[in-house]
Amino acid sequence: MADDAKDDNNAPTGAWGSIWSALQFLTKLAATLIAALALIGFFVPPLGKLVSVVSAWRFGASGYVYYGVGANGAPSGGGQLFVLRPGPVNFGDINWGERLQAVSSHQFRETPSLTSRAMFELNKGDCVVVLGKDNEIKDSARLGEAASGGWLYVATIACGLFK
Repeated sequence: MADDAKDDNNAPTGAWGSIWSALQFLTKLAATLIAALALIGFFVPPLGKLVSVVSAWRFGASGYVYYGVGANGAPSGGGQLFVLRPGPVNFGDINWGERLQAVSSHQFRETPSLTSRAMFELNKGDCVVVLGKDNEIKDSARLGEAASGGWLYVATIACGLFK
C-alpha cells in the first residue's frame, strides 16, 4: 500500500473516534442481547411465548375474529377457528398468547362486529395469536348453534416452522 493511501479500516480519531467506539460497543451489545433473548426463549417457554406474541403484534396484521365453538367442541357457525391445544375450548377458556388456526375461510375484521369492514380473509390453515378478548356473547339467539363464542383481538402469526 502506498504511503499516502488512506486505510478505510482505521477508526476515526479524536471526538469522532469516541463516538465510533461507542457505536461499535452498542451494536455488539444489542446483537449479544438479541442472541441471548432468543436462546433463553428457546429454553424458557413463557419468554418464548412473549417474544412470539410481541413479534406478531408488531409485524403481523392486527384485528378481530369471531370465535364460536359448539357443545361438541368443534368450531361452529362463523367461528371456524381451532385452538391449537388438545380438548374442547370454550370462549372463556381462551388466554392471551394462544394460537388459533382457521378451519376454513374466515373474516379478519377492523372492529368486533359483523358489520365491521373485513380487512382480509384468513384462508384455511392460516394462524392467529390472541392478543385480547373483546366480549363474550351470552345471548343464545346471537350464538346460534354455538355453545360459546365471542370476539377475539388477534394478530397474524406463522403456524409452524414452514408456514
